[in-house]
Amino acid sequence: MMKQLLNPLALFFFVAHLPLLHAQEAATLLPKPPSFSKSIADEQAGGNPSLLHLERNCLNLPSLNLDVNNNAFSFSQMVVAIEGENYLSFRNILPLALPKNQLNLRFNIPTVGFSKGFGNWAIGVHHALRSYVSSEVNENLLQLLGKGNAQFVGQTIDIQGNMYAAIYAELGLSAAYKVHPNWTIGARLKKLNGVTGLFATGNGTLLTDTAHYQLKMNNNYIVKTYGMTSNSPASSRFFSGDGGFAVDLGATYADEKTTVSIGLEDIGSIGWSKNANNTSVTGQATYAGLQTNAFFQFDSLNSTFFKDTLKKVLHLTNNTDATTEALPFRITANAFYRLANGYEIGTNLYFEALHGINNYGIALVGMKQITPSWKVGLRYSIRNNSFSNVGIQTNMDFKKVHIFASTDNMITALSAMSAKQAAVRIGINVLF
Repeated sequence: MMKQLLNPLALFFFVAHLPLLHAQEAATLLPKPPSFSKSIADEQAGGNPSLLHLERNCLNLPSLNLDVNNNAFSFSQMVVAIEGENYLSFRNILPLALPKNQLNLRFNIPTVGFSKGFGNWAIGVHHALRSYVSSEVNENLLQLLGKGNAQFVGQTIDIQGNMYAAIYAELGLSAAYKVHPNWTIGARLKKLNGVTGLFATGNGTLLTDTAHYQLKMNNNYIVKTYGMTSNSPASSRFFSGDGGFAVDLGATYADEKTTVSIGLEDIGSIGWSKNANNTSVTGQATYAGLQTNAFFQFDSLNSTFFKDTLKKVLHLTNNTDATTEALPFRITANAFYRLANGYEIGTNLYFEALHGINNYGIALVGMKQITPSWKVGLRYSIRNNSFSNVGIQTNMDFKKVHIFASTDNMITALSAMSAKQAAVRIGINVLF
């Protein structure tokens, strides 16, 4: 038997992820770090509900929040061009692989929002289209996919990989109340509609026998998909998909020079059931290779033969069971202090968790009032094992119109493929 025979389980797990690349055409984005000042903090519909305007009405026009990062490789290291086509480059990424390798994406479009202030009270409503991908694989799985199992002959190795991804819409109702001259609290209830979901979890072991290179596996792999085989257009499922609920909570302290806020966001889940297609591989299995009599029956060597062989060996099972999946839960915090001559300094922090896949970031920010209507700033951030992130942000206020834009990494704009992470936020608010 060939030493380079690829573990069929690893191949199964990898191929199971491929439909996501089509389902997530725009892919997604990491959580937006808390904004720097109150005028920016309520820049997009959603986020910390304690930052609603109490004294004015605010109309949030459609905005964009795009974020992607990984903790091990730059995008140019992950992809190689061969004859004009892009391919995943194991040659580049394997020497850089970490014990746990993450890829996280967020792509959010807050479509519209409105809040009305009543002095000490404010209420708001918003709608947004959201998507996320959180994935983590261990180094052994990457090595197995890139170089096959021959490198592990006589060893029992752990294989682990998880991916959680979804596209959904949310409709939120918010309220904020000033409980003290310096303190405001807020809450938001959100109705969720799931459009497409893919949830893959796996952990197991693999032993390549030294005598005949048989593969002895202990498997526990599950891939669940929802909404991917629906005949109805995705746009219609934003209002009639799988249902769920979530809440956001927040608190803000503010005085003449200082603002500090903390938020707990996306505490909730979606119950997935429509167009379910779930596959699992569990238990122990031994793969000894292709039976020799198959080579004398050439008409049997087709895709069905190999599929049936894998199904028999790996104990593949299918079902249409429903599941409930939590959203990525976020803790956000920001603080800033106003200095003299139009300067402001501050810090942004966030922590996100989903089934043990943790994501974090911290940024130091400096802003300067250039003109009465224009403020610009620089930010340095540390995010998921990435330390070379210098970004810019700017705000423009024209009486009733507020325009904001920011990025966490200028390297992305200059050389996108050289970066490990990219984040862009842009939008327009109308205050009256």
